[in-house]
Amino acid sequence: MFTKKGEISTLLYPGAGGEHVQRVELNEKVNDLHAVLRGFDVSYDDDDSHLRRIQVSVWAIHTNGTQVVDVHFKVKFNDDSPHNDAIKASVQYLLIGEEVSNTRPTRL
Repeated sequence: MFTKKGEISTLLYPGAGGEHVQRVELNEKVNDLHAVLRGFDVSYDDDDSHLRRIQVSVWAIHTNGTQVVDVHFKVKFNDDSPHNDAIKASVQYLLIGEEVSNTRPTRL
């Protein structure tokens, strides 16, 4: 089994939303790679923010047998503050996959 921890950090602006991508180099070739959400942090500098809802997702786009993966991170939030403050966000993830050397051949 292959595992690797990582983190993506970014600034978010109300109404901008967006998806953030981090390219990760792996130490070995991997199959069946998935990203699991380990945790997230959301903060802001102004003490007058009115966050009503936060949705966080993380996923991996990877080609079997390769040593690189694009980890995608998306945060959606509703902020009722009239100030449109920037919000700092980070997501901690765990990549889980199968080492190519341990992959059993499929019988036909």
